[in-house]
Amino acid sequence: MLAPWQRAAARRTLRPSLRLETLENRLAPAVGISYVNDNWALVTDADMSGTLTAGDTVRNDNDTINPGTIVGVLGTDAFTSINAAVANTVSFGTVNVLEGTYNENVTVNVDNLTLRSIGGSGLTTITGTSNGALGTVLIADGTDGVTLGQTGAGFTINGIDNPSPGTESAAVYLQGNQTGTTIRGNVIVANGDSAITSEFGAISAGLTIDSNRITGTTFAGGVPGGDATLPAGPQQFTVPNYPRQLVVIGGGAGGGGTSNVTFTNNVVDGVSGGTNATGLQGNILLTLDSVGATITGNTFAGTVTRADTYSLRARGPNTTISGNTFSSAHLSPQTGHVFVQNTGQSLDAIAVANTFDKYAFVSGTTGAIGVDLQTAINLVRAGTTINVLGTFPGDVNVNKAVTINGNFGATGAVNVTDAGAVIDGAVTAGAGLSLTAGSTLVVDLDSASAFDRSMVTGTVALNGATLQLNSNFAPPAGTSFTIISNDGTDAVAGTFAGLPEGATSSPTARPTPSATSAATATT
Repeated sequence: MLAPWQRAAARRTLRPSLRLETLENRLAPAVGISYVNDNWALVTDADMSGTLTAGDTVRNDNDTINPGTIVGVLGTDAFTSINAAVANTVSFGTVNVLEGTYNENVTVNVDNLTLRSIGGSGLTTITGTSNGALGTVLIADGTDGVTLGQTGAGFTINGIDNPSPGTESAAVYLQGNQTGTTIRGNVIVANGDSAITSEFGAISAGLTIDSNRITGTTFAGGVPGGDATLPAGPQQFTVPNYPRQLVVIGGGAGGGGTSNVTFTNNVVDGVSGGTNATGLQGNILLTLDSVGATITGNTFAGTVTRADTYSLRARGPNTTISGNTFSSAHLSPQTGHVFVQNTGQSLDAIAVANTFDKYAFVSGTTGAIGVDLQTAINLVRAGTTINVLGTFPGDVNVNKAVTINGNFGATGAVNVTDAGAVIDGAVTAGAGLSLTAGSTLVVDLDSASAFDRSMVTGTVALNGATLQLNSNFAPPAGTSFTIISNDGTDAVAGTFAGLPEGATSSPTARPTPSATSAATATT
């Protein structure tokens, strides 16, 4: 029989002492809704440490938007790091990021997660660290259904610059295969590399990029690297600081494994080109190669400089480009608004379906809508028709037997020097208009008040050029049309071929033959 003290000792041996530990140290909770703040206020100090630690009750007392309205438990549903919140939020959950600046590279690897801000992009910033990471925000390979930002609830996402030219980085990096990713309502800033990049050869479906501002500069220091006299392709992966594309989505010409991309209502105004000692250097603003793509409602107003670079390049079948606005304000004459290949949409259809401040292009289903008429004239062969719109800087010298189709202007003079050249439309010239014998001016008469009328500041020299009048109506005999107006103080030299001053000409019916009557064209 055991003595009392022996029985007590036995009980202590059979019942070991218990050690208390916090739940957070043993099991990371997973919640459906979590909050992130960089300046939580302490409400209940669970461990009496006087500092914010896991298990403390916190509140957003220090915020400017709805302060004191969000309460959580630190480490459970309230966090100071976006990464920590993502790691502790379940699929189909939402991470709400309160106003502040978050200096971290965020990896999203939870399916169907929504990562949004409370205060919007003006108050909520994610700034990445250029430590060899791929993205400030990286959506991981095999992660589907992620939503980054929402209308009025997005982020400013500052990009990173990978030190290795052979490795592309981005403010938002789409890694590997993904389905149903949505990027909406953000300001996405390139910072020496791309703003948005998907991996070449990946399988991606249903990507939506909507209502973002995509900006920043794709090279560092204000001066791009590379040699403008050498081919661009190899340099961007071998030469430090060579400009990246601002946005690159898809698997190359034909679309590759990328399908059904929606790119809508974005403002694309970043810089992907500049000048260095070798000349104009740069890259494309947006490449979108997808089997099925909708590109609509966007504004393209970025900076592109190197020849054969564009605001938009699209090379996948079933791509629709419509309702966009293209500005040439920061495009060099050698560049273009749009390049298409394999899309199924012609350049003529794109020109009609979108708004351009100016353009010059040759009809077709593969090629570019350029920004400068003189550049187009210099590049094309005789016999080509160039479709034009807008006013071009400097002089325009039509020194080939080409047809210029459409109304256009030049801040300088318009000089037609080739006998086979045709001007089919009204011309606005800031420093004179000169035609040559054998060249043709085509004037369309749509009504007594609507017709092609060229406006010239400075002298007008007709020099025996041919006048071709096309009418869509039957003007009464003797109707007079002023088809060239100058500023009233400069002379009009010469006449049209076979039409001395005061002569009457019978217009040709357009588009189908009909009765015509004589009309007088005056200059």
